[in-house]
Amino acid sequence: MTPVVVDIGDGLLIKYGRRVHLREAEATKLIAAQTSIPVATVIATLYDDAASTAYIVFTKLPGQSLSVLLPTLDSESQVAIEEDLKKINLELSSLDSYAPMGL
Repeated sequence: MTPVVVDIGDGLLIKYGRRVHLREAEATKLIAAQTSIPVATVIATLYDDAASTAYIVFTKLPGQSLSVLLPTLDSESQVAIEEDLKKINLELSSLDSYAPMGL
């Protein structure tokens, strides 16, 4: 089953499916704690053994999806986003791969 993301209202989303892993929630928490990268706040997680399905409830970040926004931007704005993404990648690469989660 492909992961499904559903807007459940009140600024919350739920992601679920057999291919959803609770380590994603742990990674999100690690990024929030050890970087300045804006990420969603994980509210709750659940794994249903009987259905072999994981559920992650998290906050919805403000703004528009990059896939929707990008075609409307001029080249200068696209370059600025590219630079921001480079900074994010650099910050992610600085995380210790042997942190408490062992990511």
